[in-house]
Amino acid sequence: MKNIRPYPNDSLSFHIDIVNNTRAENKANNQRILSSIKMKFDEHEILHNTNNLHLNEAHGFIDPEKSSLKKLYKYSRTQIQQLMLSLTTDERNRRRNTCPNCTINSINSFDHFIPKEKHPEFSVNPKNLIPSCTVCNGLKGEDWVNESKTSTIFLNMYTDILPNRQFLFIENIVISPNEIDFNFKIDNLFGIEETMFRKIKHHYTELDLLSRYRIESDIVIPDFIRDFSMYRDEVSLAMRIETIKERVLLDQVSYGFNYWKAILKLSLLDNEEFIKYFG
Repeated sequence: MKNIRPYPNDSLSFHIDIVNNTRAENKANNQRILSSIKMKFDEHEILHNTNNLHLNEAHGFIDPEKSSLKKLYKYSRTQIQQLMLSLTTDERNRRRNTCPNCTINSINSFDHFIPKEKHPEFSVNPKNLIPSCTVCNGLKGEDWVNESKTSTIFLNMYTDILPNRQFLFIENIVISPNEIDFNFKIDNLFGIEETMFRKIKHHYTELDLLSRYRIESDIVIPDFIRDFSMYRDEVSLAMRIETIKERVLLDQVSYGFNYWKAILKLSLLDNEEFIKYFG
């Protein structure tokens, strides 16, 4: 899980470009309300830049304008695909195609962080479109602010700067030569600001990340054991541990400090039973 650089250009220009490339009737409907869209985009820009998106109030568009706005978004649309390419290409011109919400699946959709059903004005606001996998996108649902409307309840990978402190842990590790069992857990052991930690916990809970990580671990562990045990007769245990920890550090740079595979591997390397059986 790692932050993404948001769209760097003018969001309203992106919206207008899509409007100008739609069918005549839909184009006319959207052009009629452009001044209202500009007002909402200006407001969104301020709230986005100050990480106060929870203060965003819906304009209240109704049909036919609401339908026309929602029709602007098509995942296959050229401008949307170009946006995806831009957002998932890093400063070294390498594609980062792993879902930032889970770091399990490949990106194959955009999540409307502010749901387009209630806020159709942001259907193609590029700073409201966050690369995602369809699993995370589907689990997120329509709720996005708390009941008191004092905070968003999911992590926004553009605006919520993730802490470089551990909040994902492994617990209840039981290891034998034939089985490795454990659970993932979320805990605030290192003083993460409380509002941020609540958001992290809600994000992980609603997207079912702890269970999903545990299931995926059954695929990761055999490969990890094979890599760890390789060259055990030629390379010292200390050197093999050091080499793997260096690789894990690179993974954390790429996928975030609390990248689940990194946390899993480091926890196993620190476990005496794991070293006894597989070192």
